[in-house]
Amino acid sequence: MGGLGCVDSPTYAKSAVVAMVLFFTAGYGLGWAAVTQTLNAELCSTNTRDFTFRTASVTAVCTQ
Repeated sequence: MGGLGCVDSPTYAKSAVVAMVLFFTAGYGLGWAAVTQTLNAELCSTNTRDFTFRTASVTAVCTQ
């Protein structure tokens, strides 16, 4: 989004920035936001906490 504000003729720059914010919000919501990290940190057993937290983090990053 920073690059969108540096163009010479910013006719569509504001619309593009708003669209990028909407895409981020949609991706963040589809990735269950921070719920996966919170649930895995609190609900998993001590033995599997590292694996499940890592899996949830990778899944959240991929969906976002």
